[in-house]
Amino acid sequence: MSDAMNDPGQIDTKLDRMLGSFFKSEMPRPWPKPRYASEITPAPRANRKWEGALVRAAVAASVAGLILGFLALTHWFPGSSNSGLPIDPHHTIGSKPNLKGETIRPVIVNPMK
Repeated sequence: MSDAMNDPGQIDTKLDRMLGSFFKSEMPRPWPKPRYASEITPAPRANRKWEGALVRAAVAASVAGLILGFLALTHWFPGSSNSGLPIDPHHTIGSKPNLKGETIRPVIVNPMK
């Protein structure tokens, strides 16, 4: 096996010349002149009245698919009933049970009196 790839001084010039001549022969000669925008005529656009309705139907189908997928996932993977904080009306923020187990409620003071 040759170390030509590892040593940049030993380039396979025969293969390089063969590939270079092949690719040069594939190129058009003489090179074509560029076409300017004034020379190019755009293709006529077909007048499709149903095109906008088709786009709206696709968007509606996508939204319906998202909603149905969401509903299917919530049906297949229901949440646990014990999610979140336990709600107990006797133990709310700002209430503090005393030693007897009675709840001391905060007093609302009306400063306008």
